[in-house]
Amino acid sequence: MCCVILSCWGGFNPSAKPNFIDTSLLGNVRISITLAGTDIIGLRANAGAFAKSYTVDQQAFSVDVISIGDGFYDGMVDQMLASGAPMEIPFKNYFSYSGDLANGAVPFNVASQSIDRMWGLTRLDDYTTNDNNAKHLAVTNYVEAKDLVAHTPAAFTFKQNGHEGFHFQVNNTLYPQWTSTYSDDWWQHNKLALNDQGNMLAGSHVNTLGAYSNNFFIYVCQLEHRTDGDERFLSGIDTRGAAAQCYFKASGAATAAATTTVFAECTSSLRIFSNKVLEVVQ
Repeated sequence: MCCVILSCWGGFNPSAKPNFIDTSLLGNVRISITLAGTDIIGLRANAGAFAKSYTVDQQAFSVDVISIGDGFYDGMVDQMLASGAPMEIPFKNYFSYSGDLANGAVPFNVASQSIDRMWGLTRLDDYTTNDNNAKHLAVTNYVEAKDLVAHTPAAFTFKQNGHEGFHFQVNNTLYPQWTSTYSDDWWQHNKLALNDQGNMLAGSHVNTLGAYSNNFFIYVCQLEHRTDGDERFLSGIDTRGAAAQCYFKASGAATAAATTTVFAECTSSLRIFSNKVLEVVQ
């Protein structure tokens, strides 16, 4: 028996600002949750010998409701919408693209008012049928035992896969302008992009370069201006009008057949007009 609690997820919730909204302005609201396939289940032997399956039952969902009874807030919103000015709610939006980094680059197009970050990660192609520690998970050629990761499911194992010199390209501009062949440079670049400089309260984290390169590899590049506050502003790359031709690029030969996935983290805006007229600005 396993109990799973989803307190937050990426996207509109919890990134929307303000973080509460009068749903009477929107009409009916539907929240859809898509479950992953059975390949996310990790086993300690060849997955072909086992029948992977799971079910979700006894679901419960709770929502906090805020009530302002004096009518001041409602009157202020009604007056603003009646004047023709929309209520604008920015939120995080994510677009994903797949390709083969063995070709030297994964091309993709993004049309957004603000590209905030780009993420690149690589997973071996046989992750759906093979969950063997020896192939996917064991870290070799490291002296210290702490560099070994005993087990992570193949679906959640991401590898450097022989590549190096990572960077993103947006039109004719490289982000970052430099490349490196050292995994500690990539790791540090990720920490700067995520504003995670030794924050032990930030959740799970990588402890060694060996685990990072062979089990939890990802490359992140920040394209927005970040402050320590919670301001609402758009400061990423604006590619509206003409979708930017982008690439996730790397050098080096792939060590195994794999698929690279790129995520473009953007700030979109939900604009609410009177009479429940809605518009999403990507």
